[in-house]
Amino acid sequence: MGLSSNQNEYIVTCHCQDMPKYAAEAFSMLFPDTPHPIMLVGDKQILDEANRRQDSLSPILMGISKNKEKFAFFIKLTDEGPELWDLKKGIRIP
Repeated sequence: MGLSSNQNEYIVTCHCQDMPKYAAEAFSMLFPDTPHPIMLVGDKQILDEANRRQDSLSPILMGISKNKEKFAFFIKLTDEGPELWDLKKGIRIP
């Protein structure tokens, strides 16, 4: 399990106990043999990345940073636009 250097893919999680570990394991099950993207944990890291970016991922990251519930998402910017997966549920969000 390597770490992807792609700056257009992120695992984003709340700072809740065990959620980063859970998100990493869920990602590995959904996307076997795929290097793990950069992980952003907690609203500060997520908001910092949202402010750094100047593309369609920025408002998505900004919205996620305001989430007050437990969360774990995989976000990917593709040629067709943003792709969002709920790692807690194991589904793609349309």
